[in-house]
Amino acid sequence: MIHDNKCVCEICTCGHHHCPPHMRAQPTGTSVFKNDYVPFKIQKEPSFNKQPQYKQRGYNPNDLKSIYNQDFDKKKPQLERVNRVQQPAIIQLPFAKGSEYNNSYVPHQYDGRQRPVEKQQPMPSMPFNQNTTYNNDFKNFDNKPDRSHKQKQQQQYPPGYSFNGNTTYKDNFNKHPFDPVKPTLSIHGKPSTTNNPFDGSTIYNNSYKKYPGAYDKHICPVEELPQRPRNCSPGKNHVTYQSAQKSWV
Repeated sequence: MIHDNKCVCEICTCGHHHCPPHMRAQPTGTSVFKNDYVPFKIQKEPSFNKQPQYKQRGYNPNDLKSIYNQDFDKKKPQLERVNRVQQPAIIQLPFAKGSEYNNSYVPHQYDGRQRPVEKQQPMPSMPFNQNTTYNNDFKNFDNKPDRSHKQKQQQQYPPGYSFNGNTTYKDNFNKHPFDPVKPTLSIHGKPSTTNNPFDGSTIYNNSYKKYPGAYDKHICPVEELPQRPRNCSPGKNHVTYQSAQKSWV
């Protein structure tokens, strides 16, 4: 009854809900635009048939033609440049260009380059004949030495202790009888292994009231109402809520 006969804009308190836009009704009459106005005729020429049109502006278009070809001759083309090959200069020599070297001298007999022979240096004189009898006189050394000759040392205890490192605790004392704790059911029905001095229930909810949430999210009254239509009814600009029918009109 609080929001009876109120639109969405009046009920909303958060500012994010508004009435939907009114539905556009179809016009009842017809337009006379085509009857009153004649369509404009546009004669479009194809692009390939277009020709430049000269407009008369008080002068003859023929006067604008150039007389360059009549007043000036055509430029002569340049001849291709031919690179001349320079011939070597002839030098006059004081002799007749001949030599008697092969006739006067015999070719040298050369069997190829020979590698020089390395001279072996004599070995320095040593006082022995460079031989040893180590392997014959000595045997191979064993990596694992024999320690059997070493006697085991007896363990020495500090003064005042007369035991030999063993204990008789298990023989003198018996095992303590310890009964495991039986699991008890918790509030949620699951077994709890902790042995608490109380039964696991609390009276907090009965003794204390719920703290008012100052930071709770504000809920707009429009969200608690039924779903509203997306468009307004014809001839209306707002959507009102009817509490008796619990619907939007």
